[in-house]
Amino acid sequence: MDTLQIPVGTETYAYLEEISWDEYERLLESIGERPIRCTYDEGRLEIMTLSHEHEFESRVLGRLVGILVAMLRIRMRTGGSVSSV
Repeated sequence: MDTLQIPVGTETYAYLEEISWDEYERLLESIGERPIRCTYDEGRLEIMTLSHEHEFESRVLGRLVGILVAMLRIRMRTGGSVSSV
């Protein structure tokens, strides 16, 4: 896998194909705790840096969903980036 540099601070997307699972795991190790989200599916890798604006919008949307499920009395369990209804 070639070295890929993504500027942090602005929201940026990168899509790579033909990436092995081992390469994906090495990438995750090298990212560490930086605000970068990776999604892997059958050799395709999506990398997204997270901006403050993205996180703000995500929190607002999460709050709206929380209000909606409370009003509709729907049971929901949250877990950060993972939620279930």
